[in-house]
Amino acid sequence: MRGWAGADAPKGEDAEFETPRWLVESCVEQLELFYPTDVDMTVLDPCSGRNVWATTILSRLQPVRFHECEIQHGSDFFHFPEEVDWIVGNPPFSNLTKWLDHSTRIAQVGFAYILPAHALSNSRLTMIESFGFLLQTIHSFPNPVEWRLGYPHFFCIWTKRDLALMPSCHTVNGSALSGHIQRRLDSYDSA
Repeated sequence: MRGWAGADAPKGEDAEFETPRWLVESCVEQLELFYPTDVDMTVLDPCSGRNVWATTILSRLQPVRFHECEIQHGSDFFHFPEEVDWIVGNPPFSNLTKWLDHSTRIAQVGFAYILPAHALSNSRLTMIESFGFLLQTIHSFPNPVEWRLGYPHFFCIWTKRDLALMPSCHTVNGSALSGHIQRRLDSYDSA
């Protein structure tokens, strides 16, 4: 993940912030609360880097059809033409508003990103809501030491408003998905 860096963070070609496996595993564990286990879903990692998200998601979320983009491998997220169910990852913080806007246009169920606290501005949250997505959860975690960043980060999960609030008659790929999401939300609330 390339993006905004603090004063002590690496610059230039070394300004990549790989997401450690322990953090990806923690994020995917949070995502499991919103992911139905019996519906074939498509998941996109828009900035795949070294495939840590892919290996973790493929080992924990089934069934899944996984896609990935990585600008350094010639696959640009902004040119990814397909709709997907979920977008998950650690996006670059440069062009973040454009990134979130594109996410709302191709995600059909939800998207979940690691974001710095300062990225959760009222204007960005309002823009995301205007596309019909609701912020379902914010998961805090300690910053990875190797990032050398002093500001907090969160794993944020958004789902489509109609999937989270409508009765379980909404279908994706022929299955009642919103009922699965609602049951997962109910189990999360009671925990």
